[in-house]
Amino acid sequence: MTANKPPNPGPDQPQGIFKLSHDDGVPCIRDAVIDQEGARWLRYGTADRSCWFSPSELVLNDKSVFARLTQAGTDLLTGKSKTAFLTMVEQHSGYRSALVAARPGWLDKAHYVYGNGDVERPDGDTREVIIAFEPNPKFTAVGTLEAWQASVGPVVTNQPIPLFVMMYALVGAILRYAPAHNQNPQAELVGERESAKSTLLTVGASAWAGDPTSEVGGAETWDMTANIHDPLKRAHADNLLALDEVNLAGLDSKSQREMLQKVAFKGATTGGRKRLTDTVTASNVRVATLSTSNVPQRDLLKAPQSIVDAVASRIFTIAIPKEHKLGIFQTVPAGFVDAREAAEHLRTAVNENYGVAGRAFVRHLVAAVVRDEAALRSKIERLMNEFHTAAREEAVVKGKARGEKTVAVTYVAGKLARQWGVILEGWGALLPATLAIYHAHATAGDAPYTPPAIERVRAFRARNRGKFGRARQGRWPYTEAEFLKKAGVLRRKGKQLQVLIPAKRFRQEFPDHVDMLKQLRDEGRAQTEGGKQPKNTIKLPRQICRAAPRVYCITVVDDVDARRVKPVRA
Repeated sequence: MTANKPPNPGPDQPQGIFKLSHDDGVPCIRDAVIDQEGARWLRYGTADRSCWFSPSELVLNDKSVFARLTQAGTDLLTGKSKTAFLTMVEQHSGYRSALVAARPGWLDKAHYVYGNGDVERPDGDTREVIIAFEPNPKFTAVGTLEAWQASVGPVVTNQPIPLFVMMYALVGAILRYAPAHNQNPQAELVGERESAKSTLLTVGASAWAGDPTSEVGGAETWDMTANIHDPLKRAHADNLLALDEVNLAGLDSKSQREMLQKVAFKGATTGGRKRLTDTVTASNVRVATLSTSNVPQRDLLKAPQSIVDAVASRIFTIAIPKEHKLGIFQTVPAGFVDAREAAEHLRTAVNENYGVAGRAFVRHLVAAVVRDEAALRSKIERLMNEFHTAAREEAVVKGKARGEKTVAVTYVAGKLARQWGVILEGWGALLPATLAIYHAHATAGDAPYTPPAIERVRAFRARNRGKFGRARQGRWPYTEAEFLKKAGVLRRKGKQLQVLIPAKRFRQEFPDHVDMLKQLRDEGRAQTEGGKQPKNTIKLPRQICRAAPRVYCITVVDDVDARRVKPVRA
Protein backbone atom coordinates (compact mmCIF):
# COMPACT_ATOMS: atom_id res chain seq x y z
CA MET A 1 0.00 0.00 0.00
CA THR A 2 2.12 2.91 -1.21
CA ALA A 3 -0.27 5.51 0.19
CA ASN A 4 0.36 4.36 3.76
CA LYS A 5 3.06 6.16 5.71
CA PRO A 6 5.27 3.90 7.82
CA PRO A 7 5.02 4.30 11.58
CA ASN A 8 8.15 5.21 13.51
CA PRO A 9 9.87 1.93 14.45
CA GLY A 10 10.80 1.12 18.00
CA PRO A 11 14.38 0.25 18.99
CA ASP A 12 13.73 -3.51 18.89
CA GLN A 13 11.64 -3.61 15.70
CA PRO A 14 12.65 -3.99 12.03
CA GLN A 15 12.91 -0.74 10.12
CA GLY A 16 10.21 0.22 7.63
CA ILE A 17 6.43 -0.34 7.58
CA PHE A 18 6.57 -3.62 9.50
CA LYS A 19 5.81 -2.60 13.06
CA LEU A 20 3.41 -5.02 14.74
CA SER A 21 0.31 -2.88 15.06
CA HIS A 22 -3.29 -3.01 16.15
CA ASP A 23 -4.06 -0.33 13.59
CA ASP A 24 -6.32 -2.04 11.01
CA GLY A 25 -4.87 0.08 8.22
CA VAL A 26 -1.23 -0.75 8.86
CA PRO A 27 0.25 -3.83 7.11
CA CYS A 28 1.55 -6.39 9.58
CA ILE A 29 1.51 -10.10 10.35
CA ARG A 30 -2.16 -10.71 11.12
CA ASP A 31 -2.01 -14.44 11.85
CA ALA A 32 0.44 -17.34 11.92
CA VAL A 33 -0.36 -21.05 11.93
CA ILE A 34 1.16 -24.51 11.62
CA ASP A 35 -0.93 -26.67 9.33
CA GLN A 36 -1.94 -30.33 9.51
CA GLU A 37 1.32 -31.40 7.83
CA GLY A 38 3.63 -29.27 9.98
CA ALA A 39 4.18 -26.42 7.51
CA ARG A 40 4.15 -22.79 8.73
CA TRP A 41 1.88 -20.14 7.22
CA LEU A 42 1.56 -16.40 7.80
CA ARG A 43 -1.15 -13.93 6.88
CA TYR A 44 0.24 -10.50 6.11
CA GLY A 45 -1.53 -7.26 5.22
CA THR A 46 -4.17 -4.93 6.60
CA ALA A 47 -7.39 -5.92 8.33
CA ASP A 48 -9.24 -5.54 5.03
CA ARG A 49 -6.69 -6.88 2.55
CA SER A 50 -4.14 -9.59 3.22
CA CYS A 51 -2.80 -12.89 1.88
CA TRP A 52 -1.40 -16.16 3.21
CA PHE A 53 2.04 -17.45 2.32
CA SER A 54 4.50 -20.03 3.58
CA PRO A 55 7.97 -18.89 4.76
CA SER A 56 9.51 -21.72 2.77
CA GLU A 57 7.95 -20.23 -0.36
CA LEU A 58 10.00 -17.10 0.25
CA VAL A 59 13.14 -19.21 -0.05
CA LEU A 60 12.10 -20.73 -3.36
CA ASN A 61 10.12 -17.98 -5.07
CA ASP A 62 10.05 -14.68 -3.23
CA LYS A 63 8.80 -12.90 -6.37
CA SER A 64 5.56 -14.89 -6.22
CA VAL A 65 4.96 -13.89 -2.59
CA PHE A 66 5.78 -10.20 -3.23
CA ALA A 67 3.43 -10.23 -6.25
CA ARG A 68 0.58 -11.61 -4.13
CA LEU A 69 1.26 -9.04 -1.41
CA THR A 70 1.06 -6.30 -4.05
CA GLN A 71 -2.28 -7.67 -5.21
CA ALA A 72 -3.38 -7.54 -1.57
CA GLY A 73 -2.41 -3.89 -1.35
CA THR A 74 1.13 -3.96 0.12
CA ASP A 75 3.94 -2.87 -2.21
CA LEU A 76 7.44 -4.11 -1.37
CA LEU A 77 9.58 -2.64 -4.12
CA THR A 78 12.91 -1.65 -2.59
CA GLY A 79 15.63 -3.84 -1.21
CA LYS A 80 15.31 -2.06 2.16
CA SER A 81 11.59 -2.77 2.54
CA LYS A 82 12.00 -6.38 1.41
CA THR A 83 14.82 -6.97 3.88
CA ALA A 84 12.76 -5.51 6.73
CA PHE A 85 9.85 -7.74 5.75
CA LEU A 86 12.01 -10.87 5.63
CA THR A 87 13.48 -9.98 9.02
CA MET A 88 10.00 -9.73 10.52
CA VAL A 89 9.07 -13.15 9.11
CA GLU A 90 12.27 -14.67 10.44
CA GLN A 91 11.79 -13.25 13.95
CA HIS A 92 8.09 -14.08 14.24
CA SER A 93 6.98 -16.62 16.85
CA GLY A 94 3.65 -17.70 18.28
CA TYR A 95 2.21 -20.05 15.68
CA ARG A 96 -1.10 -21.77 16.40
CA SER A 97 -2.42 -25.03 14.91
CA ALA A 98 -4.99 -24.91 12.10
CA LEU A 99 -6.28 -26.72 9.05
CA VAL A 100 -4.88 -25.06 5.92
CA ALA A 101 -6.06 -25.67 2.36
CA ALA A 102 -3.12 -24.92 0.07
CA ARG A 103 -5.27 -25.96 -2.90
CA PRO A 104 -8.87 -27.07 -3.55
CA GLY A 105 -9.98 -30.69 -3.10
CA TRP A 106 -9.77 -33.14 -0.22
CA LEU A 107 -8.33 -31.85 3.04
CA ASP A 108 -7.54 -33.86 6.16
CA LYS A 109 -9.82 -36.91 6.48
CA ALA A 110 -13.21 -35.71 5.30
CA HIS A 111 -13.15 -32.01 4.40
CA TYR A 112 -13.58 -31.02 0.76
CA VAL A 113 -12.61 -27.51 -0.35
CA TYR A 114 -14.27 -26.12 -3.48
CA GLY A 115 -12.33 -23.95 -5.90
CA ASN A 116 -14.01 -20.75 -4.69
CA GLY A 117 -12.98 -21.44 -1.08
CA ASP A 118 -16.25 -22.91 0.20
CA VAL A 119 -15.81 -25.96 2.43
CA GLU A 120 -17.84 -29.17 2.68
CA ARG A 121 -17.29 -30.50 6.18
CA PRO A 122 -18.59 -33.39 8.31
CA ASP A 123 -21.67 -32.59 10.40
CA GLY A 124 -20.66 -31.13 13.74
CA ASP A 125 -17.08 -30.33 12.69
CA THR A 126 -16.71 -26.59 13.30
CA ARG A 127 -12.93 -26.34 12.98
CA GLU A 128 -11.63 -23.33 11.08
CA VAL A 129 -10.30 -24.03 7.59
CA ILE A 130 -7.86 -21.44 6.29
CA ILE A 131 -7.96 -20.92 2.52
CA ALA A 132 -4.37 -20.22 1.47
CA PHE A 133 -4.97 -20.33 -2.31
CA GLU A 134 -6.55 -17.71 -4.53
CA PRO A 135 -10.28 -18.55 -4.79
CA ASN A 136 -11.68 -18.85 -8.32
CA PRO A 137 -15.23 -17.45 -8.66
CA LYS A 138 -16.07 -19.86 -11.50
CA PHE A 139 -16.54 -22.57 -8.85
CA THR A 140 -19.30 -20.62 -7.08
CA ALA A 141 -22.58 -22.55 -7.20
CA VAL A 142 -25.40 -20.90 -9.15
CA GLY A 143 -28.98 -22.19 -9.31
CA THR A 144 -30.26 -25.48 -7.89
CA LEU A 145 -29.63 -29.16 -8.49
CA GLU A 146 -33.27 -29.67 -9.48
CA ALA A 147 -33.09 -26.89 -12.09
CA TRP A 148 -29.80 -28.25 -13.46
CA GLN A 149 -31.30 -31.74 -13.74
CA ALA A 150 -34.46 -30.41 -15.40
CA SER A 151 -32.49 -28.51 -18.05
CA VAL A 152 -29.81 -31.12 -18.78
CA GLY A 153 -31.81 -34.32 -18.30
CA PRO A 154 -34.01 -34.26 -21.44
CA VAL A 155 -30.93 -33.88 -23.65
CA VAL A 156 -28.76 -36.62 -22.13
CA THR A 157 -31.49 -39.22 -21.60
CA ASN A 158 -30.63 -42.49 -23.36
CA GLN A 159 -27.71 -40.79 -25.14
CA PRO A 160 -24.56 -42.89 -24.46
CA ILE A 161 -21.92 -40.20 -25.06
CA PRO A 162 -23.60 -37.35 -23.12
CA LEU A 163 -24.57 -39.72 -20.29
CA PHE A 164 -21.01 -41.03 -20.09
CA VAL A 165 -19.63 -37.47 -19.88
CA MET A 166 -22.04 -36.66 -17.04
CA MET A 167 -20.69 -39.64 -15.10
CA TYR A 168 -17.06 -38.92 -15.96
CA ALA A 169 -17.41 -35.34 -14.72
CA LEU A 170 -17.73 -36.68 -11.14
CA VAL A 171 -14.79 -39.10 -11.26
CA GLY A 172 -12.19 -36.72 -9.82
CA ALA A 173 -13.89 -36.63 -6.42
CA ILE A 174 -13.68 -40.41 -5.88
CA LEU A 175 -10.13 -41.06 -7.12
CA ARG A 176 -8.84 -40.76 -3.56
CA TYR A 177 -10.86 -43.85 -2.62
CA ALA A 178 -10.52 -45.90 -5.82
CA PRO A 179 -8.25 -48.99 -5.59
CA ALA A 180 -4.92 -49.07 -7.41
CA HIS A 181 -5.71 -46.00 -9.49
CA ASN A 182 -2.10 -44.85 -9.76
CA GLN A 183 -2.64 -42.64 -12.81
CA ASN A 184 -5.05 -39.79 -13.31
CA PRO A 185 -7.70 -40.60 -15.92
CA GLN A 186 -7.63 -38.62 -19.15
CA ALA A 187 -10.32 -38.69 -21.81
CA GLU A 188 -10.83 -36.84 -25.07
CA LEU A 189 -13.96 -36.13 -27.10
CA VAL A 190 -12.93 -36.48 -30.73
CA GLY A 191 -15.17 -35.52 -33.63
CA GLU A 192 -15.72 -33.31 -36.64
CA ARG A 193 -16.46 -29.62 -36.30
CA GLU A 194 -20.05 -28.72 -35.43
CA SER A 195 -20.56 -32.04 -33.64
CA ALA A 196 -21.36 -30.23 -30.34
CA LYS A 197 -18.35 -31.72 -28.54
CA SER A 198 -17.35 -28.35 -27.03
CA THR A 199 -20.92 -27.85 -25.86
CA LEU A 200 -20.86 -31.24 -24.17
CA LEU A 201 -17.52 -30.37 -22.54
CA THR A 202 -19.10 -27.31 -20.91
CA VAL A 203 -22.02 -29.44 -19.74
CA GLY A 204 -19.60 -31.80 -18.00
CA ALA A 205 -17.74 -28.83 -16.48
CA SER A 206 -21.06 -27.36 -15.28
CA ALA A 207 -21.25 -30.05 -12.61
CA TRP A 208 -18.54 -28.05 -10.81
CA ALA A 209 -18.17 -24.62 -12.37
CA GLY A 210 -19.48 -22.06 -14.79
CA ASP A 211 -18.87 -18.65 -16.30
CA PRO A 212 -21.59 -17.05 -18.46
CA THR A 213 -19.01 -14.57 -19.81
CA SER A 214 -16.82 -17.36 -21.23
CA GLU A 215 -17.42 -19.30 -24.43
CA VAL A 216 -16.34 -22.46 -22.61
CA GLY A 217 -18.28 -21.90 -19.37
CA GLY A 218 -16.54 -23.58 -16.46
CA ALA A 219 -13.95 -25.21 -18.73
CA GLU A 220 -10.47 -23.99 -19.73
CA THR A 221 -8.80 -23.96 -23.15
CA TRP A 222 -5.65 -25.52 -24.58
CA ASP A 223 -4.22 -22.05 -25.21
CA MET A 224 -1.41 -22.60 -22.69
CA THR A 225 2.17 -23.74 -22.16
CA ALA A 226 3.28 -26.96 -20.47
CA ASN A 227 4.38 -25.00 -17.37
CA ILE A 228 0.81 -23.76 -16.85
CA HIS A 229 -0.47 -27.32 -16.61
CA ASP A 230 0.68 -27.99 -13.03
CA PRO A 231 -1.11 -24.90 -11.64
CA LEU A 232 -4.24 -25.89 -13.59
CA LYS A 233 -4.09 -29.38 -12.10
CA ARG A 234 -3.81 -27.95 -8.60
CA ALA A 235 -6.71 -25.56 -9.21
CA HIS A 236 -8.89 -28.52 -10.29
CA ALA A 237 -7.64 -31.07 -7.75
CA ASP A 238 -10.12 -33.89 -6.95
CA ASN A 239 -12.30 -32.40 -9.64
CA LEU A 240 -12.67 -32.17 -13.43
CA LEU A 241 -10.19 -30.28 -15.62
CA ALA A 242 -12.05 -29.64 -18.88
CA LEU A 243 -9.87 -28.36 -21.75
CA ASP A 244 -11.43 -27.21 -25.00
CA GLU A 245 -9.92 -27.53 -28.49
CA VAL A 246 -6.45 -29.04 -28.66
CA ASN A 247 -5.91 -27.10 -31.90
CA LEU A 248 -5.68 -23.90 -29.78
CA ALA A 249 -2.31 -25.18 -28.58
CA GLY A 250 -0.85 -24.09 -31.93
CA LEU A 251 0.54 -27.45 -33.00
CA ASP A 252 2.25 -26.16 -36.13
CA SER A 253 5.51 -25.78 -34.23
CA LYS A 254 7.68 -28.57 -32.86
CA SER A 255 7.76 -26.96 -29.41
CA GLN A 256 3.97 -26.94 -29.15
CA ARG A 257 3.73 -30.59 -30.23
CA GLU A 258 6.29 -31.39 -27.54
CA MET A 259 4.12 -29.44 -25.09
CA LEU A 260 1.13 -31.63 -25.98
CA GLN A 261 3.26 -34.71 -25.37
CA LYS A 262 4.44 -33.38 -21.99
CA VAL A 263 0.92 -32.53 -20.90
CA ALA A 264 -0.26 -36.06 -21.75
CA PHE A 265 2.39 -37.51 -19.43
CA LYS A 266 2.02 -34.82 -16.74
CA GLY A 267 -1.76 -35.18 -16.78
CA ALA A 268 -1.57 -38.89 -16.07
CA THR A 269 0.66 -38.51 -13.00
CA THR A 270 -0.71 -37.48 -9.61
CA GLY A 271 2.51 -35.61 -8.78
CA GLY A 272 3.76 -32.28 -10.01
CA ARG A 273 6.95 -30.27 -10.02
CA LYS A 274 8.49 -30.51 -6.53
CA ARG A 275 8.44 -27.28 -4.54
CA LEU A 276 10.03 -26.21 -1.28
CA THR A 277 6.57 -25.42 0.04
CA ASP A 278 5.93 -29.16 0.08
CA THR A 279 6.88 -30.29 3.58
CA VAL A 280 7.99 -33.92 3.46
CA THR A 281 6.65 -35.19 0.16
CA ALA A 282 4.80 -33.36 -2.59
CA SER A 283 1.07 -33.69 -2.16
CA ASN A 284 -0.53 -35.87 -4.83
CA VAL A 285 -2.97 -34.08 -7.12
CA ARG A 286 -5.73 -36.32 -8.38
CA VAL A 287 -7.77 -34.94 -11.24
CA ALA A 288 -9.83 -36.24 -14.15
CA THR A 289 -9.08 -34.49 -17.45
CA LEU A 290 -11.50 -34.19 -20.37
CA SER A 291 -10.51 -32.41 -23.57
CA THR A 292 -11.87 -31.94 -27.08
CA SER A 293 -10.14 -32.33 -30.42
CA ASN A 294 -10.89 -32.82 -34.09
CA VAL A 295 -8.50 -35.78 -34.20
CA PRO A 296 -7.03 -38.00 -31.46
CA GLN A 297 -4.04 -36.43 -29.71
CA ARG A 298 -1.86 -39.39 -30.65
CA ASP A 299 -2.33 -38.48 -34.32
CA LEU A 300 -1.11 -34.92 -33.72
CA LEU A 301 2.29 -36.04 -32.49
CA LYS A 302 5.32 -36.33 -34.74
CA ALA A 303 7.32 -38.62 -32.52
CA PRO A 304 8.69 -42.17 -32.41
CA GLN A 305 6.00 -44.86 -32.34
CA SER A 306 6.91 -45.82 -28.77
CA ILE A 307 6.03 -42.30 -27.58
CA VAL A 308 2.84 -42.21 -29.65
CA ASP A 309 1.76 -45.52 -28.13
CA ALA A 310 2.62 -44.29 -24.64
CA VAL A 311 0.49 -41.17 -25.11
CA ALA A 312 -2.38 -43.24 -26.54
CA SER A 313 -2.26 -45.58 -23.55
CA ARG A 314 -2.81 -42.62 -21.22
CA ILE A 315 -5.78 -41.05 -23.00
CA PHE A 316 -9.19 -42.64 -23.44
CA THR A 317 -10.73 -41.60 -26.75
CA ILE A 318 -14.48 -41.07 -27.05
CA ALA A 319 -14.89 -41.02 -30.79
CA ILE A 320 -17.87 -39.38 -32.50
CA PRO A 321 -18.23 -41.33 -35.78
CA LYS A 322 -17.66 -39.20 -38.87
CA GLU A 323 -20.74 -40.62 -40.55
CA HIS A 324 -22.92 -39.73 -37.56
CA LYS A 325 -24.89 -36.68 -38.66
CA LEU A 326 -26.23 -36.01 -35.13
CA GLY A 327 -22.80 -35.44 -33.61
CA ILE A 328 -22.72 -36.35 -29.91
CA PHE A 329 -26.31 -37.58 -30.05
CA GLN A 330 -27.35 -41.07 -31.05
CA THR A 331 -30.91 -39.92 -31.76
CA VAL A 332 -32.58 -36.52 -31.71
CA PRO A 333 -33.41 -35.92 -28.02
CA ALA A 334 -37.12 -36.06 -27.26
CA GLY A 335 -38.81 -32.67 -27.38
CA PHE A 336 -36.35 -31.09 -29.81
CA VAL A 337 -36.71 -30.51 -33.55
CA ASP A 338 -33.14 -31.53 -34.31
CA ALA A 339 -29.70 -32.03 -32.78
CA ARG A 340 -28.76 -28.37 -33.30
CA GLU A 341 -31.70 -27.19 -31.21
CA ALA A 342 -30.77 -29.65 -28.44
CA ALA A 343 -27.17 -28.40 -28.42
CA GLU A 344 -28.27 -24.75 -28.29
CA HIS A 345 -30.49 -25.62 -25.34
CA LEU A 346 -27.47 -27.06 -23.51
CA ARG A 347 -25.40 -23.95 -24.18
CA THR A 348 -28.09 -21.86 -22.49
CA ALA A 349 -28.61 -24.34 -19.66
CA VAL A 350 -24.98 -24.34 -18.48
CA ASN A 351 -25.09 -20.57 -17.99
CA GLU A 352 -28.15 -20.71 -15.76
CA ASN A 353 -27.30 -23.55 -13.35
CA TYR A 354 -23.79 -24.74 -12.54
CA GLY A 355 -21.64 -25.90 -9.65
CA VAL A 356 -24.59 -27.60 -7.94
CA ALA A 357 -24.32 -31.21 -9.12
CA GLY A 358 -20.72 -31.63 -7.97
CA ARG A 359 -21.58 -30.18 -4.57
CA ALA A 360 -24.53 -32.51 -4.09
CA PHE A 361 -22.27 -35.45 -5.01
CA VAL A 362 -19.48 -34.37 -2.61
CA ARG A 363 -21.97 -33.79 0.21
CA HIS A 364 -23.00 -37.45 0.05
CA LEU A 365 -19.38 -38.52 -0.43
CA VAL A 366 -18.25 -36.70 2.73
CA ALA A 367 -21.08 -38.34 4.67
CA ALA A 368 -20.10 -41.77 3.32
CA VAL A 369 -16.46 -41.24 4.33
CA VAL A 370 -17.44 -40.21 7.85
CA ARG A 371 -19.91 -43.07 8.18
CA ASP A 372 -17.51 -45.83 7.10
CA GLU A 373 -14.56 -45.08 4.81
CA ALA A 374 -13.61 -48.76 4.56
CA ALA A 375 -17.13 -49.62 3.39
CA LEU A 376 -16.99 -46.88 0.76
CA ARG A 377 -13.66 -48.14 -0.58
CA SER A 378 -15.03 -51.67 -0.66
CA LYS A 379 -18.13 -50.55 -2.54
CA ILE A 380 -16.08 -48.66 -5.13
CA GLU A 381 -13.89 -51.73 -5.68
CA ARG A 382 -16.94 -54.00 -5.99
CA LEU A 383 -18.57 -51.72 -8.57
CA MET A 384 -15.34 -51.51 -10.57
CA ASN A 385 -15.16 -55.30 -10.62
CA GLU A 386 -18.80 -55.40 -11.71
CA PHE A 387 -17.89 -53.34 -14.76
CA HIS A 388 -14.74 -55.36 -15.49
CA THR A 389 -16.81 -58.56 -15.45
CA ALA A 390 -19.46 -57.14 -17.77
CA ALA A 391 -16.85 -55.75 -20.16
CA ARG A 392 -15.03 -59.07 -20.44
CA GLU A 393 -18.24 -61.05 -20.89
CA GLU A 394 -19.02 -58.93 -23.95
CA ALA A 395 -15.51 -58.97 -25.36
CA VAL A 396 -14.94 -61.26 -28.32
CA VAL A 397 -11.36 -60.18 -28.90
CA LYS A 398 -8.35 -61.24 -26.91
CA GLY A 399 -6.57 -58.89 -24.57
CA LYS A 400 -7.58 -56.12 -22.24
CA ALA A 401 -8.51 -52.94 -24.08
CA ARG A 402 -6.84 -49.68 -23.09
CA GLY A 403 -8.84 -47.42 -20.85
CA GLU A 404 -10.76 -50.13 -19.00
CA LYS A 405 -9.86 -48.65 -15.59
CA THR A 406 -10.99 -45.21 -16.72
CA VAL A 407 -14.36 -46.50 -17.85
CA ALA A 408 -14.72 -48.66 -14.74
CA VAL A 409 -14.19 -45.74 -12.36
CA THR A 410 -16.59 -43.68 -14.51
CA TYR A 411 -19.21 -46.37 -14.05
CA VAL A 412 -18.64 -46.22 -10.28
CA ALA A 413 -19.10 -42.44 -10.21
CA GLY A 414 -22.33 -42.86 -12.17
CA LYS A 415 -23.68 -45.56 -9.86
CA LEU A 416 -22.94 -43.47 -6.75
CA ALA A 417 -24.43 -40.37 -8.38
CA ARG A 418 -27.58 -42.32 -9.19
CA GLN A 419 -27.84 -43.70 -5.66
CA TRP A 420 -27.49 -40.17 -4.28
CA GLY A 421 -30.01 -38.61 -6.68
CA VAL A 422 -27.57 -36.57 -8.80
CA ILE A 423 -27.91 -38.57 -12.04
CA LEU A 424 -31.57 -39.49 -12.29
CA GLU A 425 -33.00 -42.95 -12.98
CA GLY A 426 -34.94 -41.69 -15.97
CA TRP A 427 -31.79 -40.66 -17.81
CA GLY A 428 -31.14 -44.26 -18.83
CA ALA A 429 -29.31 -47.41 -17.75
CA LEU A 430 -25.69 -46.72 -16.81
CA LEU A 431 -23.97 -50.03 -17.52
CA PRO A 432 -25.09 -50.25 -21.16
CA ALA A 433 -24.03 -46.64 -21.77
CA THR A 434 -20.56 -47.22 -20.32
CA LEU A 435 -20.19 -50.50 -22.21
CA ALA A 436 -21.19 -48.78 -25.45
CA ILE A 437 -18.49 -46.13 -24.96
CA TYR A 438 -15.93 -48.70 -23.85
CA HIS A 439 -16.37 -50.86 -26.94
CA ALA A 440 -16.32 -47.86 -29.26
CA HIS A 441 -13.01 -46.70 -27.79
CA ALA A 442 -10.52 -46.06 -30.59
CA THR A 443 -7.28 -47.56 -29.30
CA ALA A 444 -3.91 -46.86 -30.87
CA GLY A 445 -3.65 -48.64 -34.22
CA ASP A 446 -7.08 -50.23 -33.88
CA ALA A 447 -10.39 -49.37 -35.44
CA PRO A 448 -13.26 -48.62 -33.06
CA TYR A 449 -14.72 -51.92 -31.90
CA THR A 450 -18.31 -52.74 -31.05
CA PRO A 451 -19.31 -56.35 -30.30
CA PRO A 452 -21.94 -57.93 -32.59
CA ALA A 453 -25.51 -57.35 -31.44
CA ILE A 454 -26.07 -61.02 -30.57
CA GLU A 455 -22.95 -61.06 -28.34
CA ARG A 456 -24.30 -58.07 -26.45
CA VAL A 457 -27.64 -59.80 -25.90
CA ARG A 458 -25.85 -62.95 -24.72
CA ALA A 459 -23.76 -60.85 -22.35
CA PHE A 460 -26.97 -59.31 -20.99
CA ARG A 461 -28.28 -62.79 -20.32
CA ALA A 462 -25.01 -63.75 -18.60
CA ARG A 463 -25.07 -60.62 -16.40
CA ASN A 464 -28.61 -61.38 -15.33
CA ARG A 465 -28.27 -65.10 -14.83
CA GLY A 466 -30.90 -66.20 -12.32
CA LYS A 467 -33.09 -63.14 -13.01
CA PHE A 468 -34.98 -64.61 -15.97
CA GLY A 469 -38.44 -66.03 -15.49
CA ARG A 470 -39.15 -69.79 -15.58
CA ALA A 471 -42.23 -71.98 -15.06
CA ARG A 472 -43.19 -72.16 -11.37
CA GLN A 473 -45.48 -74.80 -9.94
CA GLY A 474 -48.86 -73.42 -8.89
CA ARG A 475 -48.00 -69.81 -9.74
CA TRP A 476 -48.20 -69.63 -13.48
CA PRO A 477 -48.62 -67.32 -15.34
CA TYR A 478 -46.90 -64.15 -14.11
CA THR A 479 -48.80 -60.99 -13.35
CA GLU A 480 -47.64 -58.00 -15.40
CA ALA A 481 -45.96 -56.40 -12.36
CA GLU A 482 -44.09 -59.64 -11.59
CA PHE A 483 -42.93 -60.05 -15.18
CA LEU A 484 -41.70 -56.48 -15.56
CA LYS A 485 -39.41 -56.95 -12.55
CA LYS A 486 -37.63 -59.75 -14.41
CA ALA A 487 -34.82 -59.39 -16.91
CA GLY A 488 -37.07 -61.41 -19.22
CA VAL A 489 -38.12 -64.98 -19.88
CA LEU A 490 -36.23 -67.89 -21.49
CA ARG A 491 -38.21 -70.17 -23.76
CA ARG A 492 -37.37 -73.04 -26.03
CA LYS A 493 -38.78 -73.10 -29.56
CA GLY A 494 -37.78 -76.26 -31.38
CA LYS A 495 -34.01 -76.53 -30.99
CA GLN A 496 -33.62 -72.81 -30.41
CA LEU A 497 -33.35 -70.92 -27.11
CA GLN A 498 -34.98 -67.51 -27.13
CA VAL A 499 -34.95 -64.63 -24.66
CA LEU A 500 -38.05 -62.48 -24.35
CA ILE A 501 -37.05 -59.14 -22.83
CA PRO A 502 -39.56 -56.45 -21.73
CA ALA A 503 -39.54 -53.69 -24.35
CA LYS A 504 -38.74 -50.88 -21.89
CA ARG A 505 -35.92 -52.87 -20.29
CA PHE A 506 -34.38 -53.68 -23.68
CA ARG A 507 -34.40 -50.03 -24.77
CA GLN A 508 -32.81 -48.95 -21.50
CA GLU A 509 -30.10 -51.60 -21.70
CA PHE A 510 -29.33 -50.92 -25.36
CA PRO A 511 -29.61 -47.21 -26.27
CA ASP A 512 -28.75 -48.14 -29.88
CA HIS A 513 -31.56 -50.72 -29.96
CA VAL A 514 -32.77 -49.61 -33.42
CA ASP A 515 -29.42 -50.42 -35.03
CA MET A 516 -29.14 -53.62 -32.98
CA LEU A 517 -32.55 -54.88 -34.14
CA LYS A 518 -31.66 -54.22 -37.77
CA GLN A 519 -28.53 -56.37 -37.34
CA LEU A 520 -30.44 -59.10 -35.48
CA ARG A 521 -33.22 -59.15 -38.11
CA ASP A 522 -30.68 -59.42 -40.91
CA GLU A 523 -29.19 -62.46 -39.11
CA GLY A 524 -32.64 -64.00 -38.61
CA ARG A 525 -32.37 -63.81 -34.81
CA ALA A 526 -35.12 -61.28 -34.05
CA GLN A 527 -38.78 -62.32 -34.16
CA THR A 528 -40.88 -59.33 -35.15
CA GLU A 529 -44.54 -58.63 -35.84
CA GLY A 530 -45.79 -58.08 -39.39
CA GLY A 531 -48.95 -56.41 -40.63
CA LYS A 532 -49.78 -52.97 -41.96
CA GLN A 533 -47.58 -51.43 -39.27
CA PRO A 534 -44.67 -53.82 -38.63
CA LYS A 535 -43.20 -53.78 -35.12
CA ASN A 536 -39.84 -54.83 -33.76
CA THR A 537 -41.58 -56.30 -30.70
CA ILE A 538 -44.11 -59.08 -30.19
CA LYS A 539 -46.78 -59.68 -27.56
CA LEU A 540 -45.67 -61.95 -24.76
CA PRO A 541 -47.72 -65.20 -24.92
CA ARG A 542 -50.60 -65.10 -22.44
CA GLN A 543 -49.56 -68.49 -21.07
CA ILE A 544 -46.58 -66.57 -19.62
CA CYS A 545 -48.38 -63.33 -18.66
CA ARG A 546 -52.11 -62.67 -19.09
CA ALA A 547 -51.52 -58.95 -19.78
CA ALA A 548 -49.37 -59.87 -22.81
CA PRO A 549 -46.93 -56.93 -22.61
CA ARG A 550 -44.69 -56.26 -25.59
CA VAL A 551 -41.24 -57.86 -25.62
CA TYR A 552 -38.20 -58.20 -27.83
CA CYS A 553 -37.75 -61.83 -28.85
CA ILE A 554 -34.16 -62.80 -29.66
CA THR A 555 -32.72 -66.24 -30.47
CA VAL A 556 -29.53 -66.61 -28.43
CA VAL A 557 -28.81 -70.33 -29.01
CA ASP A 558 -29.47 -72.16 -32.28
CA ASP A 559 -29.27 -75.74 -30.97
CA VAL A 560 -29.95 -76.01 -27.27
CA ASP A 561 -29.33 -79.06 -25.08
CA ALA A 562 -32.72 -79.65 -23.50
CA ARG A 563 -31.19 -81.55 -20.56
CA ARG A 564 -29.17 -78.50 -19.44
CA VAL A 565 -31.69 -75.71 -20.08
CA LYS A 566 -35.15 -75.46 -18.55
CA PRO A 567 -36.92 -72.84 -20.61
CA VAL A 568 -40.65 -72.36 -21.03
CA ARG A 569 -42.01 -74.36 -23.94
CA ALA A 570 -43.93 -72.38 -26.54
